[in-house]
Amino acid sequence: APAEGGEGDDWMIVKSYPFKLKDGQSLFLIPLGDVHWGCAEHDEDRFLRLIEWSVQKKKEGHILRFTGMGDLMELPSPSERAALVGAKGGFGLHETTLKTFDDFFQGQCDKFLQVIAPIKNDFLGLLRGHHIYQYSPLSDYRGMNTDEYLTQKIGCEYFGLVAYYRLQFPQAKKAIKVIAHHGYGSARTVGAKLTKRHRVLEGFKANIVLQGHDDAKHISITNVLDLSDEGD
Repeated sequence: APAEGGEGDDWMIVKSYPFKLKDGQSLFLIPLGDVHWGCAEHDEDRFLRLIEWSVQKKKEGHILRFTGMGDLMELPSPSERAALVGAKGGFGLHETTLKTFDDFFQGQCDKFLQVIAPIKNDFLGLLRGHHIYQYSPLSDYRGMNTDEYLTQKIGCEYFGLVAYYRLQFPQAKKAIKVIAHHGYGSARTVGAKLTKRHRVLEGFKANIVLQGHDDAKHISITNVLDLSDEGD
């Protein structure tokens, strides 16, 4: 198995979440990803409106559950992380530089956590995105990446690359199955985009499929692995 917190994390999280809804109460399942908070192109007004809307819905007595789809913050991309590791001919960065980066990205995470404080307790979990920072061995959070750090501070599940979970409704004896993945890669043609998206999720049966990174849409039929309506 890959080292915990490393670039090779590839586990899948299977969870069940029971909900007993009251009369007139709704459950809102909200995918939240590719926010790129801190980027010049981040749509801050829209993001803050989502938080305000969420607070209002909770005041009305409804339940909100977010799935973090990755790339919540503007952090180093895979190629940028490779460049950092390859600095000085592959010897990496100086310890003072590493400490500066650790402190900076932890500070950015803490600022983001302040922004999402009104919905902090409403997350099921966070997927790992492409834009993450891996804390150095000098950090108190060594062995972790920034998505894991956010998960720890929020107090939710770290989903890793793939989440396959049930929303269980005991009163109705029904369950809604959800498969969630950040997505990957880019492509110029429509066909290439759809092929990438299809391969990520093939083999699973779900009522709801959540995927970020791209907005390509498609319909297909395939054989799948299914979860029973009952289980841990």
